[in-house]
Amino acid sequence: MYDFQSLVSSANSLISVADGRANFVTNWLIVGSVLSVVAAILLFFLFVNKKGAVKGFWGKVKDFLSFKDMYIESLLKMFYIGSTVYIIFTAVASAVYADFQSFFFELLLGPIVIRLAYEFAMVFVKMWKNSEK
Repeated sequence: MYDFQSLVSSANSLISVADGRANFVTNWLIVGSVLSVVAAILLFFLFVNKKGAVKGFWGKVKDFLSFKDMYIESLLKMFYIGSTVYIIFTAVASAVYADFQSFFFELLLGPIVIRLAYEFAMVFVKMWKNSEK
């Protein structure tokens, strides 16, 4: 059995370990914030904003960092397919639990709602692409 003094001692040691981790995380976040600002400024002025063509791998990195190519449309399509498949799987899980009302509700309305949400997001992407020209 534990006596009260040993319980207090173990609680204090746990608190000191947690406090040490919290200090480490706080210090790490401060250092990371400063380094990220410095890196952003250096990369922007020395690499992204630099005039002239860069070829090869670094040219692709420059295009990526300067948003020459946009990937949001492809990502939205991929997430749409994944969301639809997920909704279908959750509908099947509802059927396994013999909740057939949820099964039909999810199977019929789920993909429609997902489609509407992603079409709404794609409208903004298409507007952006059309306004670019």
